[in-house]
Amino acid sequence: MAYLDHVINYLGAITIEGLFLPFEEDLDAITRAEPAVRDLGRKLVQAIHEKPGNVQQKAIIRDNQLFFQSIIRENKTTRPEEYQRWVRMGWISEIR
Repeated sequence: MAYLDHVINYLGAITIEGLFLPFEEDLDAITRAEPAVRDLGRKLVQAIHEKPGNVQQKAIIRDNQLFFQSIIRENKTTRPEEYQRWVRMGWISEIR
């Protein structure tokens, strides 16, 4: 789960707690897990509406944005379409 959280943060999104369900030989595991799955679904909907503020994850995301801002700025003349897309999305301030 830590790897998936890292990838999701790298892409600019905040993660919430997850659920791991090993099936192996236990075919009834999914039935027993239904309450936990429903609870996680409620938490996901709540997170979408409330946009939680995980400080540590936001710092990771911001560091990634700053890193990529420097790359985008360095390549402004060779890749103007990417530069303008970042400006439009508000991820980078236009330098004059």
